[in-house]
Amino acid sequence: MSEDMNNKINNPLSNDYSTYNRAGRLRSGEYGGAPFSRVLASFRSASEIPITEPIKGSPEPVRQLLNPVAPTGAIQQERPESLTVQLSPKQLDEPTRNALEDRVRQKKRSRERCPFAGFNGECCRPDIRCGERAQYSGRESDRQQTMPHRCLYTPFFSSDNIIIVEPDLIQREFLLNSFKLFLNYDMEKIASIQSAEAASETLTRYKLQNRMIGLVIVSISGLGTGVHGFLTELFERNINAEIVLLHGNSAEEQSILKEFGAKMIGPSQPFISAALELPVHTELFVSTVNSLHFGKFF
Repeated sequence: MSEDMNNKINNPLSNDYSTYNRAGRLRSGEYGGAPFSRVLASFRSASEIPITEPIKGSPEPVRQLLNPVAPTGAIQQERPESLTVQLSPKQLDEPTRNALEDRVRQKKRSRERCPFAGFNGECCRPDIRCGERAQYSGRESDRQQTMPHRCLYTPFFSSDNIIIVEPDLIQREFLLNSFKLFLNYDMEKIASIQSAEAASETLTRYKLQNRMIGLVIVSISGLGTGVHGFLTELFERNINAEIVLLHGNSAEEQSILKEFGAKMIGPSQPFISAALELPVHTELFVSTVNSLHFGKFF
């Protein structure tokens, strides 16, 4: 065997073989008389194809879309189906509306769940009158009426707000002192009003403030014809409040007492919770309030 062959076998790191370091890179050396770095640079440049720039003045080629859009006529047209869902509440006639309101009155007076209240506390019938529903304005527009409303009614306890309608100053002070001294009630939750017109405004203000009413005490004596309209408003606005009437012996007062005393919400559910003749003794007044559902929470 020749001497050159023996050298190649015994010395594998000779210049005729490519040697690599531990990082996988070629060791410093030559290949064909040229350094390895220069040889690799030439190989790398030969593998890249240079991008030629277009000649100035030459027309640019038209670029085609990868997925061309089909013409409008070729697209299958689908006919929209008619909506069957009622987007706005159906306009109710007066008998149907009164029947639905009577149903709500009976449920609330029986301390039962409202049939038109959703599971998330929303009102499903904003087209009927209800005193325990959030309201956007004093008289809602058609657009506001179709917006979501919040149900404020709870079957456990109506509210702790009290409205006293008494034109006589001495009698009004007597009622307030009875709540303060004998019932130890929070006086900030009692609205003392002198006229039926101001009481109607208080009902509207409370409703816009989401303040429900639990007890209304009305003195028929001295309120004139306005007391009839106020009691009618309490019924028609479907306010879930217990009502106590204070009356005298005049013919006008007895006529109002007879009319609203006979008014029923449901079987064994009178509209007027109690009636007391003036002047009222303190013990009778306190015991009457305690006998109501409102008085059970004192």
